[in-house]
Amino acid sequence: MDPNSHQYLRFTLELLSYVSNIVIALVGMIAVYQLVLTKRAVETAKYDIELRSKREAVTLAADKCAYFAEQILPKCNESLAKFVSAGVSVNIWALADAKFDKTSIRDANAAQQWQKQLRTAGMRDEATDVLNLLESFAMYFAKGAADEQVAYSAVGAVFRDYIDRLAPHLIY
Repeated sequence: MDPNSHQYLRFTLELLSYVSNIVIALVGMIAVYQLVLTKRAVETAKYDIELRSKREAVTLAADKCAYFAEQILPKCNESLAKFVSAGVSVNIWALADAKFDKTSIRDANAAQQWQKQLRTAGMRDEATDVLNLLESFAMYFAKGAADEQVAYSAVGAVFRDYIDRLAPHLIY
């Protein structure tokens, strides 16, 4: 073997090693750049999903508020009119807290008397139907599908008024 061929082989291998280090460094930089781009794309997608979710929640809240005004509110008013015509008083009950248990009603005796009035007049099912309507409306907001802040300003006071009127039936 020629002594120069040995040096030539060594030189070639060193040159290939040097070039491969540069190639590996470039590939590493490209990989890091791709990771940065991927991170940006994921953040953009996440932001887009959150924005769409908020829009859909606001849209659903608006739709449910319209449904409340057009469908639920007339049925609730009709039921309250039936209570009055059946001799059942329609009061707003003072609540001690928002637990909705037997300790929540301040005047428990009056609430029990009202429950008897409701039962005697045959209006318990009517009261249950109203509460079921209200629950079917509230479910979208309680589970986070619809934006409750949008709905609260539109129908919150009326909704709370019906709950306060039917609180003893809901609790007992």
